[in-house]
Amino acid sequence: MQSEFPNLSTSLRRTKFMIGAAPERVHFVVPHFSKERKPMANHQSYPPGEMVKNLLNQWGIVLSKEQFSKIKQLVKEGRKPGRHFAPGCCSNPDYIIQIPVLFEDDTYDIMKAMNLKKPAENPHEKRPQLQELLHGILGIVKT
Repeated sequence: MQSEFPNLSTSLRRTKFMIGAAPERVHFVVPHFSKERKPMANHQSYPPGEMVKNLLNQWGIVLSKEQFSKIKQLVKEGRKPGRHFAPGCCSNPDYIIQIPVLFEDDTYDIMKAMNLKKPAENPHEKRPQLQELLHGILGIVKT
């Protein structure tokens, strides 16, 4: 069996003698990753319509690109902690790092993904309120 890393066994043997070894003799083992890599373009850390909480435990709903483009003109920006604040950085959110969220206080923000939480509890009472707020802003009539 031919290894993908021919010097792996030599490198592993040399790591046993790292203590006191000269720096030029120290080798590091490169971890092996799967060759089946998924493209990041298809990955969304927070898909539109998902309920999230920010750092202040305020509920919000993730907006789609169409909803975001309309809401951006109708609702004021909340400027909550954990948002993207560089001017012009978020005109086209990527849903991996930049997540557009409409919050329950009738404001929106482009949040950093690391500053959002997927709540453990199921928000049965908050989801209808936020969807009603979203439909009211966008002027969608529910039948």
